[in-house]
Order: sequence, then C-alpha cells, then structure tokens
Amino acid sequence: MLTGGWNAEYEEVAAALVELGAAHEVLVGHGHAVADHPDCAERIRAFVTSVEGTGA
Repeated sequence: MLTGGWNAEYEEVAAALVELGAAHEVLVGHGHAVADHPDCAERIRAFVTSVEGTGA
C-alpha cells in the first residue's frame, strides 16, 4: 500500500493492513496524489517484481 503520509486515517488503515501482511510505503510530498510522486512507478514495479511467481 502506498500512502502520502498526510492523512492519519489512511496511515491507520495502512498500519492495520501491515498487521495482516501487507507492505506499506509512505511517499511524502504529493498529498492525496501519491501516483504523481516521482518514485511511485518504481515502487510499484519493485513490488510486482518481488511477488512475481509467488502466488501472491
């Protein structure tokens, strides 16, 4: 899960999902528009690569 670190409620949801096994990264600087962060695509690409072939 990617969040922007600007909204406590989103961070709480992310923390709850982490407890269930999710990955979470905070990309600060773009508020609600995390997808506009310059590192977003690479973080998603790295995650997909890390789970490819795992059945996740």
